Amino acid sequence: MHTISESVTRKFVESFDIDDFQIESDTGWVDVTHLNVTVPYQKYILKTTNCYLECADDHIVFDRDHNEIFVKDLSSGSFIMGQHGLEEVLSVTVTNEYENMFDLSVTGNHTYYAEEIGRAHV
Repeated sequence: MHTISESVTRKFVESFDIDDFQIESDTGWVDVTHLNVTVPYQKYILKTTNCYLECADDHIVFDRDHNEIFVKDLSSGSFIMGQHGLEEVLSVTVTNEYENMFDLSVTGNHTYYAEEIGRAHV
């Protein structure tokens, strides 16, 4: 099955090896292998019932059917997978700010929770 994470090219400006650090994923705790710093991306703010996340437009989350979806394609009333179940999207706000983003490389199925929201690593 083709996923959108296979079609996204991240532009990393730095990458750091990480040892002895784990992060929670939908399959349990997984090893983090790298911390990656991206080129500046336009900042989006995603607010759900219980979560708040600052991210890039092409930050990938999972919808209620576990399909990958970009944050920029979400709207109020959408549902995404959170660490504790479904989260209703309250708002997606585009800012005028551009920032370097951080991305983790992890073992396993390349997914992890960022601010309690399920996230696909590219």
